[in-house]
Amino acid sequence: MSSPHNEEKAEIQVSHLETSVTRDEDLKHAALDGQGVLKSRFDELPILKCLWTFRRAVFFCFLLFTGSMCDGFEVALSGMLLANKGFIKQFGTGGNGVTALNTSWVSAWSAVVNVGQITSMVWAAYVANRLGRKPTILIAWVLVVVALICLMQARVPAVWMLGRLFTGAGVGVLQVICAAYAMELLPNRIRGTVIAFASFWNYTGTLLAKVMGFTLNKQHPFNWQLPVRALWGPVGLMLLCFLPLPESPWFYARRGDKEKAFKSMKTLYTGIEGYDREEEYGIMMRTLEHEREVAAQGIPWLAIFQGTNRKRTLLLMILAGGGQLAGLTMISTYSTYFFAIAGQKDPFQASVIMSCISLAAVMVMMSMLDKFGRRVLVAPALSITCLSLWLLGALFYAPREDVGKALLFICALWTFAFTIMGQSYFLLAAEIPSALLRVRTMSVAWVCNALFGIITSFATPPMLVRLNIRAGFVYGGASLLISIFVWFYLPETRGRAPAEIDELYERGIPAWRWAKTKTFVEEQAEQAREAEQA
Repeated sequence: MSSPHNEEKAEIQVSHLETSVTRDEDLKHAALDGQGVLKSRFDELPILKCLWTFRRAVFFCFLLFTGSMCDGFEVALSGMLLANKGFIKQFGTGGNGVTALNTSWVSAWSAVVNVGQITSMVWAAYVANRLGRKPTILIAWVLVVVALICLMQARVPAVWMLGRLFTGAGVGVLQVICAAYAMELLPNRIRGTVIAFASFWNYTGTLLAKVMGFTLNKQHPFNWQLPVRALWGPVGLMLLCFLPLPESPWFYARRGDKEKAFKSMKTLYTGIEGYDREEEYGIMMRTLEHEREVAAQGIPWLAIFQGTNRKRTLLLMILAGGGQLAGLTMISTYSTYFFAIAGQKDPFQASVIMSCISLAAVMVMMSMLDKFGRRVLVAPALSITCLSLWLLGALFYAPREDVGKALLFICALWTFAFTIMGQSYFLLAAEIPSALLRVRTMSVAWVCNALFGIITSFATPPMLVRLNIRAGFVYGGASLLISIFVWFYLPETRGRAPAEIDELYERGIPAWRWAKTKTFVEEQAEQAREAEQA
């Protein structure tokens, strides 16, 4: 005989099941009620064919990410100047005839980039939703120009820090806008491939900046202004790349401006056989209308923490903080310093090797993200990153003569895995939020990333001094918790239309079942195709 407690529990379970079934049925009826499709017919194209079919949109994304790569030049090259003798003489202090950079200023210069990111992320989403994606991108260029002027005129550490602040502000705007803009221009089928290419392009720029910085430091060891003046080339190229960009049709769809949306779509998708602007615009409007209904009672900014949007926002915040807690500052930001502390004979050479490995990782991403998915790459990559950090900490106890090659191998393993995890985040941050709240959600997530960046920028140098490479244990412990979280809560978004992602979250499908779940939006698209063929 069952107890009253068990009967009550059973009733609760049945009630919950009935509620879930009712919710699924409501969603199914909403998707299949004949109001129009929510998934584009082009989502079924093979990857290479889709890339060629949408080559105009891909070209504009290439321009966007080339401009973003040029911004990376300023970040990377100004970091390389820390080894320039003329720079040390200009901004350093010291006694007994020895001049050196004050470690407090070095930490502040690194941290203030994150401060700049935070300040711009606070308003970037508002400006992007109010004025458009393209005007916001051009504002980022203006911030980079102001940063470069400050860096050129700097003669004291405070002015150099001001330049780094504006650099961070420009980077912050582009971080919020670039992936979201590309998400709105590209069909679902090739989002991963194109954004992975963007990562490859950015790493290429970083590597070129490092090589250029090393070369100039070697040939002109006391002329720190020459590398800064050289940055006007990439900054000029940024403007040439940004000016031709069209506004996102999704921006106009949110405002109900059909005429301008069609004009943007004409620029992006002219010449595509079978492309129906009315149909594609209808998909945008129906997706946005559904999201407005779901968030109808939400306060504009707080809506990202309400209902199913809360899961999306918290996931992206944890992933963003996880990148900083997985040893980014230790092994990448302070790479030269790290390798010197660890006893590597040629720290710069080791740093360049890591950059080359990052390039190899993003090439793997380009070939696999849209073919195999996001989850199958990101979750294992984070686990490998975590393992690498524990091995790095354990290496401290190995005989010194065995450390050199082992250190390079472990750091190479970490770099490969972290690159896949970190660069996939740009794609996930654009895909996971709802179309209505995409830029706002990304802003909050990137602010979280920047906050952890500030913390780790100040914490890492003294940690390396006291613990040496045993600091890997600290970051390894933090990344272990995040790795477990990711295995349970990171969904597979490959090939999913925004409406499908909305639906899967609303149905409460566990993250590990997303890849094998057939959505009602897919059923609707299949029925529409069958009706056309009949």
